[in-house]
Amino acid sequence: HLYQQPSIIERLVAIAIEALGHSQVTRFVVVGDATDECLRLLDKSLVQSKHDWASDWSSTLEYEKLLPKNLLAMFYEVNSKGKVRFSHDPMASAGRELERSGHEFPCYTYTYWYKKLTKANAVLAWFYMPHSPQGVARIIDDSYEKYYAMAEPDFDWKKGSLKTELRLKFNYRYMTEMMATMLGESYRKIHNLYLRTVSDNRAAQIIIALRRYKNEHGHWPQSLEDVKYLAPAELFVDPINNGSFVYRLAEDGFTLYSKGKNNIDDGGEWELNLSSAPAKPDDILIWPPKSRK
Repeated sequence: HLYQQPSIIERLVAIAIEALGHSQVTRFVVVGDATDECLRLLDKSLVQSKHDWASDWSSTLEYEKLLPKNLLAMFYEVNSKGKVRFSHDPMASAGRELERSGHEFPCYTYTYWYKKLTKANAVLAWFYMPHSPQGVARIIDDSYEKYYAMAEPDFDWKKGSLKTELRLKFNYRYMTEMMATMLGESYRKIHNLYLRTVSDNRAAQIIIALRRYKNEHGHWPQSLEDVKYLAPAELFVDPINNGSFVYRLAEDGFTLYSKGKNNIDDGGEWELNLSSAPAKPDDILIWPPKSRK
């Protein structure tokens, strides 16, 4: 349900909830009393989690743009002659709109100097802001347009960020383009989280296939090749690097992990890397779970 919402915060919460679900599912499948019927139900629930970056990201951008559009539209008004203008008292205009939607808004004392100040602000905004909400909307649309490329299947995520060279100017277009550029790296991180979620989902289904094999043969398989007949081929492709997951049989079970973005087998090790070089291990351990220590 949260994935169906357009806002970023709700989808991030959905990712967090799904991550908790994946960890509990894999733990039960490996160490619990996972009968074939249990495995069937769990597998069905994992398949039902739909992930479609292209459509999800496009709807998210539409919502992201709508927030500043609606906020700034409250600072315009229609005068007695029916013409749209920047409000002489934008705080009061915004307050009235918020009160109509059921939100509380602090009252201001309309003193002589308050009126003078708000009028001066309106004059300044007339030179700084577009003369209509439609003008604001066009600038916001233009500033976010480049991020729709992130929804394309052939978008090259290995390239640098989608930064735009900005020349310092005192107008709303400059501020909007600067803000949109600042958000670019956050959007890239959201895509990384999306890939991690899809990877965890596929890994959980692989672990279900491994347990089916164990239920049938009495032991864990020697390699992933032994269980490929039990699951669709796409599950064995790690979306983080388009490579394969690493599976190794151990004395007390098995190890399963992703090779991370560098697609290099680092033995399941991961280290925090705050710089682009030198490269550090970035494997993502799926099973066994890391110790809290």
